[in-house]
Amino acid sequence: GSSGAAGNAAWRGSGGEAGRRAPHLRRPMLLTAVGAAIAAAATARYRARVSYDGGAYAGMQYQPTRPTVQGTLQRALARRCQMPAVRVVAAGRTDAGVHARGQAVHFDLDSGTYDPADLERSLGALLPPDLAVSHVERAGEVDGAGRSWHAIFWATGKRYSYRLYAGPPGGRDPTTRLYRHHAHSSPLDLDAMRTTAAALVGE
Repeated sequence: GSSGAAGNAAWRGSGGEAGRRAPHLRRPMLLTAVGAAIAAAATARYRARVSYDGGAYAGMQYQPTRPTVQGTLQRALARRCQMPAVRVVAAGRTDAGVHARGQAVHFDLDSGTYDPADLERSLGALLPPDLAVSHVERAGEVDGAGRSWHAIFWATGKRYSYRLYAGPPGGRDPTTRLYRHHAHSSPLDLDAMRTTAAALVGE
């Protein structure tokens, strides 16, 4: 972050003119760097997969006044681990009412030993029925630059599904009405849909 960059710059230049004029500035920078290293060593990173019915949520990203997937996960983790707060980072955002299966997330917990299987069971009991967490495991990998595993930057791909029902009204399945768009106003133009969808293909 910006504080880390400033600390490194000040430490490298401590022998220069600025360092001689204000030597008292060097200690706070050093303590900041040491404090950051201690904080990093005092936490452990975990990753998991999240699935949810988004009908009751205003999307994935936390909003202080609305129910969100991130906010619900963070409260459950904080309660389970007896921590003041836990920040969940998701591989991507979803809008209000959007569902997900197997969305990757990560979170950092105090260095106390948390068994991933026990965490998964506990979250299953604490979370509402429309939100589930699976595949909880430690994420101890680092890249060549020493950066920890990250749900956003280590993602290898994402898949989006859009489901339509274009048959007669009497043939639709009522049990899937919340998960399919009923396109009944006019026949679907599949060629136009394929052309438009091609613009959405990722790299």
